[in-house]
Amino acid sequence: MNPTAATESRRTPERPDSGDGERTDAPGDVRGEAPGAAPADGGIEAALERLPSRLRQAVEPHADRLDIGMIADAYAFAEEAHSGQKRASGESFIVHTTEVARILAELHLDTVSIVAGLIHDTVEDTSRTLDDVETQFGEEVARVVDGVTKIGKVQFRSATEQQVENYRKLLLSMASDARVILIKLVDRLHNMRTL
Repeated sequence: MNPTAATESRRTPERPDSGDGERTDAPGDVRGEAPGAAPADGGIEAALERLPSRLRQAVEPHADRLDIGMIADAYAFAEEAHSGQKRASGESFIVHTTEVARILAELHLDTVSIVAGLIHDTVEDTSRTLDDVETQFGEEVARVVDGVTKIGKVQFRSATEQQVENYRKLLLSMASDARVILIKLVDRLHNMRTL
């Protein structure tokens, strides 16, 4: 995909393309670098200020290689989509997606992984669609979010059948994009820590 086209495809009409571009890494290159994007609305510092403090602290040391504007847009997208939703623990749903993204950032993963971590539940648990994700954030983010969503959807008749299918899906996902597996593992990790 043309880097300029990728950037233009995820920009909203009211936010013009800043010309920051976006590196498209091979599907499994989870630590690929993206440029430290200077959003049209005031730069990296302004975008960092739009993030909750724990996520901001996790991405700030790596801001030079991340598209902070895109991450801030993803946080706003997830916050709006999950507005009013609560988890079984009683906390606001956005806390979960933010913590998933924070852990991914602490693992020094790329922009696509952090963005997908923020919005991984929007397609499954809100009225947002995969097309909405692709329009806002591009095809690569949509593909990763779709993979994370599909991993948890299959229903099985027996525990053995489920285990075999889970391993099969794990291997297939890893072959196409390791970020899908990492995001799902971090999602489950945060669930185990908090529920």
